[in-house]
Amino acid sequence: MKISKFLDYKDEEKMIFSLFLFLSVIPIRTVLFSSDIVIVDYMEQSKSFSQQGAAAFGDYLFQFTAEMICDIYDLKNKKHIGKMVGDSSPIKHCDTVCFGIDKYDSDDPFPVIYISGALIGLDEKESYIWVYRILNDNNVWSLNLVQTIVTPITNEIGCCPDALISKKNGYLWIVGWDYAIPYNQENGVGARLKLTKFGIPSLQEELVSLCIEDSISRLIVDNAHAIQQGMCIDDDSIFVPYGDSVLGYQGIDVIDINKGKVVKNIDLNNTRVSEPEAVFFYQGEIFIADQATTICLLYTSDAADD
Repeated sequence: MKISKFLDYKDEEKMIFSLFLFLSVIPIRTVLFSSDIVIVDYMEQSKSFSQQGAAAFGDYLFQFTAEMICDIYDLKNKKHIGKMVGDSSPIKHCDTVCFGIDKYDSDDPFPVIYISGALIGLDEKESYIWVYRILNDNNVWSLNLVQTIVTPITNEIGCCPDALISKKNGYLWIVGWDYAIPYNQENGVGARLKLTKFGIPSLQEELVSLCIEDSISRLIVDNAHAIQQGMCIDDDSIFVPYGDSVLGYQGIDVIDINKGKVVKNIDLNNTRVSEPEAVFFYQGEIFIADQATTICLLYTSDAADD
């Protein structure tokens, strides 16, 4: 990941960070000593309660709460520019949100957005993915439900399943947590994730019921961390934030879909992050939407290799 070009230098703190940018011509491991990451506050969030999944499209960021309130940000100008409210329900946790590939109508300003992460455990129940249009009429933002996807039962796909749209290959991935597998509750290690790949249902169907027999492939990913948060997909990698500072462990597991395993772990313990509610990409950089009312820019040691 390259060093960002987003920062301006209007105050002393940012001037200090500009020194870091200057030093970044040296390999980052040299600058960071024992740590391989740097986290920088990028902008403030709205003070909405129970912030959850977030997704960016163009210069816009949409972050949802567990009550289906969506805060809208202008990432380029670092401003909160609006809010919209959808139809909430007790199970609509909005853990992960992601943009699809297609627009519902060619005149729509955005592709449809997929909302998932229902609070459903391993009890042989279906879960749900909700698909919405995002509309903006003279700066009045609104959500319009266009499709409901009923997933296979959670015993097959994992509990609290999250949905991701792979824009590279045009598939729907469902990522669930195998709660039946014991994990170390002190550090979250040893968890198992189930990844199930489907074709993307046509937006012309208002109600879609997926069966496990409809799946194209299924992966079991061991050695992940428990308590998944709002994830995102980039090419063939799935970024799965997990945990929080109260649990005593938090970080991001990076899963290589082709290898079917965790290939990198980004440890967020002892950082300014309180709870990594969501990760998303903007202009090639990875960001963390923290529960502590801050959107952070994350640099890893990979930047030195680009």
